[in-house]
Amino acid sequence: MNVLDLILRVKQITIKRLPIILVGSVIFSALAAFYIAQKPTWYTASSTIFPLSANYARGSSSPISMLQQQFGIEGEGDAQVFDIKELITSKRLSFKVVNSNPDNKKYDKLFKWIVDDHNSELGWRQKKVELTKNKKDSMSNLITARGILLGRIQVEDAENGYTTVKVKAYDKELARELNDRFLTALSEFYIDFVTEKPRSDLNRIQTMRDSLSIELDNVERAIAGLIDRSEFASKAYVGLPQIKLRRKQQEIQAVYSTTLNALQNARFKLLSESPIFQILDYPGEPYDIEKKSWKPVAVIVFLVSFILLCLWFSRKVFLEIIIEELKKA
Repeated sequence: MNVLDLILRVKQITIKRLPIILVGSVIFSALAAFYIAQKPTWYTASSTIFPLSANYARGSSSPISMLQQQFGIEGEGDAQVFDIKELITSKRLSFKVVNSNPDNKKYDKLFKWIVDDHNSELGWRQKKVELTKNKKDSMSNLITARGILLGRIQVEDAENGYTTVKVKAYDKELARELNDRFLTALSEFYIDFVTEKPRSDLNRIQTMRDSLSIELDNVERAIAGLIDRSEFASKAYVGLPQIKLRRKQQEIQAVYSTTLNALQNARFKLLSESPIFQILDYPGEPYDIEKKSWKPVAVIVFLVSFILLCLWFSRKVFLEIIIEELKKA
């Protein structure tokens, strides 16, 4: 049997069985479309932020530079830039986020919302994640939620220096809130980091100022007491102690004035090192929606089913050709 005869016989069988082939192809196509349509929809909340850096002024003409020169603050070099992806995926920040209180009043903790969102779209073969109710083992709930969350975060660094943070979830409000919580956690971490030393210096200087202030008050009261007693005693008797107290008062006053200047310096230092954490795009509408379209899948399944059914109903023809070839061999 030549190729032309084969094509003609397959064509005749296909025309004869066409209604069944079409119905079968439509059924398989509809099943595939229904399966794809049941797939969950992912919502991705994206935010774009500037790199984490400190507010260091450059150039002597700026007001901050002028104040720095007045208080004797040396100019700083380039600020430390952190790897945002490493910070987000760190245990410190990620555990802080999953253990925070969400805006959704249905849940008292964010990790419960994350787990429920994960369980809401599981397949029939997939096992749901169960949270422990034992308070002593509450850390396991945070670890579970963190594991789910880390698989939904994506951090992209652009060439222009901006960073995009993407968080996806089945619930778009959860995606938005998670992204927003990470931005808040990043900002708080960076503020604590860059202001830790200035705050420590400020606290120490305030303690010194308070101590000097108490000592200065004691000296002033002692001087006032001597002055009062001098009205009833000889000047020679009270003159030397009063001179000593005056000298001590001047010494303490000089240190106290220096401490006040240092305190003002420390306060400005804390202010000048407050970070810039600018958000270019806030998480929220519009969301990136990730859902497979059923239409191309339905078309492909229809065509494949049509071809396979044609071959199935023409199997006797192909079997005859195989037998003929074996006989010739």
